[in-house]
Amino acid sequence: MLTTFRDIVALLLEEYKNDIHVRIKPSDKERFRALVSSIVTQNRKGVETTLKNIEKDQRFDGWDPGKFATSVGRDLLTDYVGHGEKVRKICDASESILRMGFDEWVEALKKEDAYIGQKTRDDFLKETGNLNYFPIDRYYPRFLARTGLLSKYTFDTKADPAKFMDGLGDEKCYIAYKDMMINLCESNLKGLKYSNSNKRDFDLSENPGIVDMLIWRHCSAKDSGGSETCAKEPDCPNCRIKTLCEYGKSVTPKLRKQDVIK
Repeated sequence: MLTTFRDIVALLLEEYKNDIHVRIKPSDKERFRALVSSIVTQNRKGVETTLKNIEKDQRFDGWDPGKFATSVGRDLLTDYVGHGEKVRKICDASESILRMGFDEWVEALKKEDAYIGQKTRDDFLKETGNLNYFPIDRYYPRFLARTGLLSKYTFDTKADPAKFMDGLGDEKCYIAYKDMMINLCESNLKGLKYSNSNKRDFDLSENPGIVDMLIWRHCSAKDSGGSETCAKEPDCPNCRIKTLCEYGKSVTPKLRKQDVIK
């Protein structure tokens, strides 16, 4: 057991338990809004602002997939998201949802990620209550390397985790990090629970998506909804887990840029 991992997650849970939101049975409109958010958010900041601007537009008529399978919906998305792959993915997903039904589409999505891409799929499923799914982004290897967890873990794969750190991650690296997080949660977090606003308890050993929410909140930029504590430029002096983090224990309160693990 990596005791440090359990202690780290326990502190993150204490710090951010009121800042994360777990949706178990969202409506179809809530699911479609989450889908648009997951597609738009890839490589883009300020997603919530983009969605709110769409909602203020007079052409907006609710987060109904049918509305976005039309030329009006496509034009609306294009004005706020831009031309390109993201708009195509949203419109294609809208048509598929209308044809298959939302529940059937989600089940198909779990089996085949070709609809919207693996990371987008994992983010959307997590945000709509499928808490055994979660996306892997650059904050993961950065967080795991700084805390020292990465050096203590043995990957059961030929994938090179360093490639993901260098921005050259492939599917093998993505899957390797997902397997790592699932194994860490299953092996270390049994009995550690998060309670949502409805007083429902979630054992974190079985719900890695919630652990992802905590790590994301700790690492992401403020304009994306994070605390920016363990961001590209870390704020170690004000970090809640600095006494458990290998990097946090090694640095002085005033960090030098050349010492920062980015």
